[in-house]
Amino acid sequence: LRAEEEAASNGGGSSLDRYLEEFLPLVESWTLWMALTRPSPMQRHARVFSLLDAMDDVDSVGAGIFAEEDEMENLKAAMDEYEFGASAGGKRLAAAILKRMSTHLMLEEKKGIPDGGDVSVDFILPSKFAKGSEWEKQWPEEEQRVEWMNRIGNLALVSSRPRSRTARKTADSSWEQKCVDFKKEPWLLTRQLVELDGWDAAAVQDQQKDILSLTDLVWSFGEGSKQ
Repeated sequence: LRAEEEAASNGGGSSLDRYLEEFLPLVESWTLWMALTRPSPMQRHARVFSLLDAMDDVDSVGAGIFAEEDEMENLKAAMDEYEFGASAGGKRLAAAILKRMSTHLMLEEKKGIPDGGDVSVDFILPSKFAKGSEWEKQWPEEEQRVEWMNRIGNLALVSSRPRSRTARKTADSSWEQKCVDFKKEPWLLTRQLVELDGWDAAAVQDQQKDILSLTDLVWSFGEGSKQ
């Protein structure tokens, strides 16, 4: 309401626009931070009170209330270590994150955003594959597979649609088949995967770094966001 009043008194929507542009990413990032780090009740309460203060003072939005304790770095560290693929809830969270990031990139490139619809994630390196397959050749060390299997860098955002058991088996056994499927997706982050020659440990680590770097772009509270 205060932002709307300021916008009305200024004869325009600049204050409201700034409020939305800076406040909503803050809410998103705090929600994600709480989901990943499971903070104590005291920490959660402190964040809620800071959020309420920010709602009452548009000039404080993004002005150190998040970065005060390096929580953006904590958020990225939590995302880096979190095993999203290990649970149904983690997969839903990964889908929401990847959808938000892909939408941000598509808006930046002035591309159309897909209409609403259910999304999910697909394991790029599948959890199971045939002995002697290309996956086994690219990922010979079980320890390395276990380390990266459930990380967000190994998950691709896909439109939820029913697939037959045969189709799932084919997609899980072939990088080439996955690229065919990914190329049909409307999501930019997913389509970009087809530019790669294969999916080995180096590829998933690079993808993990790229996703973490997008955190700074999507949920940024630096000086640039205040201009």
